[in-house]
Amino acid sequence: MNQFDKCLIPTNLDQKHRCAFYYGQLIYSAALFGGLTDPAAWLQLPFAKKKIMYWQDHVWIDLFTDDYPNYTQARRGVRRWFMDPVSLILLNQLPPLPHHLKDRPTLRRWLNRSLSSYLNLLEHNTTNTHFFKTKKAWTANQWLDLVNLRLHLILPIYLARYCKGQLISSAWPERTWLRILNQQHFKGNHKPTELNSVPIQKADPNKNPPIKLTSSEKERAKLFSQIKAALYKKQGQVEPTFSEIQQHLKLLLENLQQHSPLLYCLTLWVKQRLKRKEIRRSSAYQQLTSIGRDLLSNFDEKELHNLSAEDFQQSYEVILENTPSASTRKDKATLLQRFHHFISAYLGVAPLNFKMADEGFFATPDANLIHETEYQIIFQLLLENTHLNPESHAQLIALILGYRCGLRISEVKNLKLEDLHYPWVQKKLPKEHREKLSTCAATLLIRNNAFNKLKSQSSRRQLPLNLLLNTQERYELLSYHQLQVIKTDRKIKNAFLFSMHDQNNVPMDFSLVQQNLQYLMRQLTGDNQLRYHHLRHSFASTYLQITQSTTQAIPINEHLDAIQEKTKTRKHLHQLTAYLGHTSPGVSLQHYVHNLDDILKDKLWPYSFDHRKTGHGTLQGFLSRHDVATCVATLLNTTNNNLGTQVHTHKTLMGWLSKKLDLQEATTANEWLDYKNVDLHISQPDIARSLIDLSFDEWCAYLTALHKGDEISQISQVFYLNETKTAVQASLLMGYFKEKEKKKTPANSMMNKRRLMHNGFPVRPPRTKTEQNIARICFEKSLRLLSSSEHELMAQTGLDYIYSNYRHWNRSITLRYNSRDSSKLESFEKLLERVLPKTVSISKTRKPLTHRSYLTGEMQLHTPSKQAQYGPIFGLLLAYAVGRLRRMEGVI
Repeated sequence: MNQFDKCLIPTNLDQKHRCAFYYGQLIYSAALFGGLTDPAAWLQLPFAKKKIMYWQDHVWIDLFTDDYPNYTQARRGVRRWFMDPVSLILLNQLPPLPHHLKDRPTLRRWLNRSLSSYLNLLEHNTTNTHFFKTKKAWTANQWLDLVNLRLHLILPIYLARYCKGQLISSAWPERTWLRILNQQHFKGNHKPTELNSVPIQKADPNKNPPIKLTSSEKERAKLFSQIKAALYKKQGQVEPTFSEIQQHLKLLLENLQQHSPLLYCLTLWVKQRLKRKEIRRSSAYQQLTSIGRDLLSNFDEKELHNLSAEDFQQSYEVILENTPSASTRKDKATLLQRFHHFISAYLGVAPLNFKMADEGFFATPDANLIHETEYQIIFQLLLENTHLNPESHAQLIALILGYRCGLRISEVKNLKLEDLHYPWVQKKLPKEHREKLSTCAATLLIRNNAFNKLKSQSSRRQLPLNLLLNTQERYELLSYHQLQVIKTDRKIKNAFLFSMHDQNNVPMDFSLVQQNLQYLMRQLTGDNQLRYHHLRHSFASTYLQITQSTTQAIPINEHLDAIQEKTKTRKHLHQLTAYLGHTSPGVSLQHYVHNLDDILKDKLWPYSFDHRKTGHGTLQGFLSRHDVATCVATLLNTTNNNLGTQVHTHKTLMGWLSKKLDLQEATTANEWLDYKNVDLHISQPDIARSLIDLSFDEWCAYLTALHKGDEISQISQVFYLNETKTAVQASLLMGYFKEKEKKKTPANSMMNKRRLMHNGFPVRPPRTKTEQNIARICFEKSLRLLSSSEHELMAQTGLDYIYSNYRHWNRSITLRYNSRDSSKLESFEKLLERVLPKTVSISKTRKPLTHRSYLTGEMQLHTPSKQAQYGPIFGLLLAYAVGRLRRMEGVI
């Protein structure tokens, strides 16, 4: 160390040896003071001089990006190396490489030789002209082992392994990193998009990507065989023409539309490449068989749209690990890269950033995040709009669970009411007593169910909400749970937390919730690549920063200070792994933690130089003999007093050095906008809902609550309704769905009984799934006809006829064949023809004792259900009532 300080400026060396001296000196400084002990990173240092960036007192270079020569690339994620002052000056003064170093082996040998010679120069205390001929007592690998040993003594093990390149992680994109530093919105040129995907070029716009699966594994295997047969040619057969292949593949695509998304996209991809003459038939067959079966066996097609970039990467790595041949593995990696680019554009799945490094296939993680300031702005905006509709409220809860708990979107949408545990989990707390929810202990259980297939056994986990959530967030989550408990009448078993169904037994369609939440995140940040899954990345990076007690750029909430106090052990990384549901810490660090370089800087710099002389604090330096101030002054040809004056003026040494060395500033103030000036709007109606906005499932739940006698104020809160407006509509609704009280009437007074039961209608919705599905179809089709200008009069007249002539006691509709009702009867029959599903049959009868006039009769609607068959009538009369309410509001 003494010799390092003395030999900063070489003497008695010619130009050739001087160049090697500078490179050996830089590698020595970068490894010892900056923690850059990865030999693969040393190969990129000669090309990093023009890539030095700074923002205030942060100075860094990005390594392992696509800007470096191909022969220096390696299987690494992007590394943001924060340089110490000495290494910064040495890198800035680095001379160009000798011209003969144009390949990886030659460059690696030359750099190792330069480092070994520099080490032996320090060992023998000489700077003679025989730089490369000095008797060598050190080799680069021996010295590197000692440096790594030192790092293992002073750093957490995972950071020491990260320095050496044994642990792979990836830093945030530079724009994300600058957004964290600026704490502002990036003023980009592109507007945020609400959709997750963009159309691929030359894709058929008339074909929608398959969204449902209607076949078993055996049927998909049979379809895969048919695709191969379309491209296969037996020995001795005539080569099929291009038009024959295209026609055969076109017919197969029609059959694959609703059977297998992967096979559909794989066939379409091959068909388009054949059409563009990128490949021949034989190549198409080889490529299809190479990756087709592997894709089908490694992906669950039902969850294809919910998979993150990390899920795709892990599956691709499994496919390549099972490929023994190195050449075949590389070819298969190229095919997977091209095919994933196709499905990410066509199906809208998460994109991947692929690299082809020296070891072969590698995909960098999809690194991004939102920080605490941005989260709080979105949280407050959604909190103000939770009363508007269920989707807005679900967005708020999904935001909390994603950012504070690190849940995947598939885990969020399939949560059940019984997965949340707190003291009053099965009780209906009055509104005035719900303040207790903010102080109680709560636990969230993530586990398997019929809708949520966890990736591994480790994904089953318990999350302490009283530790991860603050008081307000815990209150909002548990209050939402209470609303769902009220909705299901405390029947929480097998009931979902997010559901639009009357009994919460079907999970909510989260596509709109997810898209609108992503749209808000993109509006606020200006980053058009943000997805919901990046909330999980935000949780992982923030949690690791908190447990390390580092002073980094990511802001944190005050309630998380408790985590710092409880996790000051080496077990914090394993705790993060448990919260994320991973099998090992390596998975968490590789895919979800993106601030290891920032943590490394805070952990290593106190041991790299004496901070009392650099303006970075008063920590005692580990290397007491290394005087960084003297080194900086010597390298810049100035005095210690002048250096102290400049540091005092600029407050930090790195802040002054960035201006002294005329480094490139990472960003300018014109590129950023304060969050207060960002115009945020949610993609939801800006007024509270009324009864006309309810879906069929919500109508079923609403009518059930009315039948139980729940208060209108409570019902309005559960269904996010405007209480004043709903009270008026409910009074009208009770007139439509009025249940007549049973009065004592003479046994022989049939006319009186008919009068009392006229227009009587059961308030409770159908109980069987068959009847509910039939009622839903009739209801939705009737409303579509009412909304159509062409069929509005016919639908309205037909529904009025049903309401006026339905008899509840025998579930029949009275038919009147006279001139006065002929047009009404005709509209009624047309309506039934358009809205009734094929499973419903119609029977017409005339009973002489009941229908005394030969112009009258009755109609009954029969369903496959063996129980009460009033599903069609329920749907039609519910559509009649909604139509009446809408006409009052001027909607129709």
